[in-house]
Amino acid sequence: GRFPGTRNYIVKENYSRLCPVIARELNETKIQAKHKQTESQKEAAQEELRRSEERYRKITTCIPDLIWTMDLAGHFTYVNEVVERTHGWTVDEYLKLALQDMVTPQQLAKDTAMMAEQLARSSEPDFDRNTTLTFESEELRKDGTTFLAEVTASFLWSDDGKPIGIIGITRDITERKKAEEALRKSEELHIKLVNAIPDVVVRTDLAGNILFANENALRIGGYSKDEFLGQNLLNFVAPEDRERVIRNLHLMLESRLGPREYHLMTRDGRKILFEINGDVLRKEDGTPFAVVNVCRNITERKQIEKALREKDERLRGITENLPGVIFQFYATQNGKYGITYLSEPIDEFAKILSKFDTDHLDTVFPEFLSRIHEDDRERFLSSITQAAQTASRWNFEGRVAIQSGKIIWFQGLSVPTRLPDRVIFDGILLNISERKLAEELSHQSEEKFYKIFMTTPDCIAIARLHDGLIIDVNQGFEKIVGWKREQVIGTKSFEPPMNIWLDKTERKAMIADLKTGRDILDREFKFRRREGSERFGIYSARAITIDEQECVIFILQDITDRKLMDIELKRTLESLRKSVGTTIQVMVSAIEMRDPYTAGHQLRVTDIARAIAAEMRLSQDKIDGLRMAGVIHDIGKL
Repeated sequence: GRFPGTRNYIVKENYSRLCPVIARELNETKIQAKHKQTESQKEAAQEELRRSEERYRKITTCIPDLIWTMDLAGHFTYVNEVVERTHGWTVDEYLKLALQDMVTPQQLAKDTAMMAEQLARSSEPDFDRNTTLTFESEELRKDGTTFLAEVTASFLWSDDGKPIGIIGITRDITERKKAEEALRKSEELHIKLVNAIPDVVVRTDLAGNILFANENALRIGGYSKDEFLGQNLLNFVAPEDRERVIRNLHLMLESRLGPREYHLMTRDGRKILFEINGDVLRKEDGTPFAVVNVCRNITERKQIEKALREKDERLRGITENLPGVIFQFYATQNGKYGITYLSEPIDEFAKILSKFDTDHLDTVFPEFLSRIHEDDRERFLSSITQAAQTASRWNFEGRVAIQSGKIIWFQGLSVPTRLPDRVIFDGILLNISERKLAEELSHQSEEKFYKIFMTTPDCIAIARLHDGLIIDVNQGFEKIVGWKREQVIGTKSFEPPMNIWLDKTERKAMIADLKTGRDILDREFKFRRREGSERFGIYSARAITIDEQECVIFILQDITDRKLMDIELKRTLESLRKSVGTTIQVMVSAIEMRDPYTAGHQLRVTDIARAIAAEMRLSQDKIDGLRMAGVIHDIGKL
């Protein structure tokens, strides 16, 4: 049938191309009908035209948006039945109206100017008849209300190539605009919430390198973002507290610790006492990958503690600037749950949550609970119960089904507040599907790299470029250098007790080369094993970036045995050379005794030949060969 490609435009909502396609197909059908010669051919052509127009009308009924045609005077000549839903008029009523009846006066002025401009351009030779315009229009309904629509329009052309009308598609974008505005307000709210937290919030990797800090951290410390991010947290801890921080970090990896007090250093050298509450972020399999620390200045806590408690408890659960759903729900001692506040949901959450009146908010929690994956549902309820009993931070990740059946990952974050008859959870729901996918891909990649890294027989070490702190080593390191992996991580190879580099200037040269962007391949040096023996080695090194900080990957091969063999071989060759030279010299002396006339002749010839060779810049081996040739020159006289 005709219009074979229109289905693709409908499915893909590519209405800017659909309008000229329909107009062109209808025009071609009319042209074909006009050129039929016989009466029977004319009747067949009229029938074909009728069927084409019927197919056109069927296509318009398949599109959920308003489709219309209009002459150049602004009177509508066709409209589909969608007009009753969008504007409130019947088709017959609509066809009696003109453009000025359908849009606001301000929009009419814009449309009139736009039409005049396009009509003027249409007479230009290079004007593209398939040109479409897409713009926003303020439309009028039958009841006098207005709504915002997106209009896509294109000219209809006569047989002689002149515009005779307009075909267009109108889409009601009221809900889309509301969603965009809700998203903007939600993102603005989240940014303000994170930066409004009165405490210092810092997230680090397991090595203590700072990955995130809120504005309060920078303000109190007096640091810029560039000065703070990427640094190790220990650099900002007072020296007397650093050992305790390291010890408590190891304990926290095993079990959650309560608040601890430490002195932190500001940029101007001041020490401020903070109460630091840390927690370990773990992957789905329980593997830790980061640490979040909430640091509170308690220097004047006694004066401000009461005023800040309620605000702090409500905001502590908001730790990331991400769009999501802000909520407040309660849990009673008898196992009853309910929602008392829910922000406007966006993204995937809009497909399972909606804004209810206050009287109907209690229906949201059971509906959401029923959509949680059956493998996660019991764990979800248990996590709430545990958080309610201990009044501890709630952090749950699970899967939930949206209306289409698609499964998405969500994360719930909150710090509960205990009241006499219930526990209140104020927090945020986040869609973490993309993060989960990225974590899984990253985990697979890291696992492959780690297996290769650990099983390579060469010595491999990864260290920070700026200070040489060792981040990780492989099993080859233990075999070649003699130090255990757990003994060297967090230490430096050029400091006690390791002191691997015999000549520390060689390491400085390596760092200088790496900082210029050059890789190092098979550079020879001497290193020291754990028991103190000195060994020969060759190493290669390259600068890499890990967790946004410059590092170096160092690969070492022990060539001591090969080096000693080379030395012994050179010693043997030198001894052999001397023996041969002595033998030849004895034979030469015998010749001179036999023929005194030529005595010393070969030595003088040899000296001349060696001088010429030196001027010619021959190699030392070739010069020595000339000397030997001169020595044995007259041996045949024996």
